[in-house]
Amino acid sequence: GTQWRHHKGYETNPVMNHPTLKAIAEQHGVGVPQVVIQWATRREVMVLPASRNVSHQISNLNSYSFELSQADMRKIDGLDGKPPPLPKGRRNPDEVQLKFVNRAADGHVNVYWVPENDGQEEVHVGEMKHLGDELRLNSYHGHRFLFKDAGNGGASGK
Repeated sequence: GTQWRHHKGYETNPVMNHPTLKAIAEQHGVGVPQVVIQWATRREVMVLPASRNVSHQISNLNSYSFELSQADMRKIDGLDGKPPPLPKGRRNPDEVQLKFVNRAADGHVNVYWVPENDGQEEVHVGEMKHLGDELRLNSYHGHRFLFKDAGNGGASGK
């Protein structure tokens, strides 16, 4: 869908344009979505395809009108599941560059990333030992950070 363009920085959906998936689909005379749906359900993954386009809906329902061979299944299993690198000069629009500056009068501050799920431990991502020290990180919109005074381990702000 369009989420790849607007939220991930790609011009097209890299899954639907993957050369391996396209070759398998062409071999069977079907579309890549049909290949992906059949592969996932045969791997016991529940699939909930959605489309407002009637022809896409029909195509999704016909994902079982052919059979992927064991060789096809192994080829798809061998894909790493990661999107390809963004084209040169483009970056993930959710990625942000952060700069934290130590303004603590008594010095040493530890910086932690706070997971979204409550109950998970925060992850130490850096430290600033002296007043004025900077810590630069690449992160993503929505990530939260916690700053702790290294001297007493107490939280000094989110």
